[in-house]
Amino acid sequence: LARLKRAILEELLIACNAEIVQLPGGVIKVLSLSDQPAGDYVPCSASYTIDETDILGSDLLQMTTRERSECYNAIPVQYKDATKGFEDATYVWRDEFDSAQYGRRTGSPVSSRWITSSQHAMLVSQTLTRRSLQERRSFVFRLPPQYCLLEPGDLLTVSDVSFPATTIRILSIDESDDYSLEVE
Repeated sequence: LARLKRAILEELLIACNAEIVQLPGGVIKVLSLSDQPAGDYVPCSASYTIDETDILGSDLLQMTTRERSECYNAIPVQYKDATKGFEDATYVWRDEFDSAQYGRRTGSPVSSRWITSSQHAMLVSQTLTRRSLQERRSFVFRLPPQYCLLEPGDLLTVSDVSFPATTIRILSIDESDDYSLEVE
């Protein structure tokens, strides 16, 4: 039963372009991943700008980049088409520019019974594909305690001598014994 509940929740989060993040104290929060306004939702801008003077430690900013082969320029979305009696259907949005430049790479299909129209399936496929191509870099760094109000989901603008200012989303924060914060 727990697996079924988790699967249903994961399908719903994919359909809504959201994820769940855990805050300190076991509190969970549903976080919209959208960077565009939709309905009453208006995405927030970066809350802080962090540079090398704010980052603690000798490594400063550790950046990891996924290989291009791990990024997909098409991710199929399987859905229940309401216009055809809720028959199974699949929509694939492909990034034609990336396909022409690097060849076609199709990711594993994503399935959601909460998606019931081709327009919604197209938006989900497009969003997942763009995220696969654009979110190749991840960062880990340590901040002093005065940044204790940051939480997973917050946006930061990070800059370092080695690359220009980049807006990132915090995935996790771990507090150390000295109250410094390891941010990913």
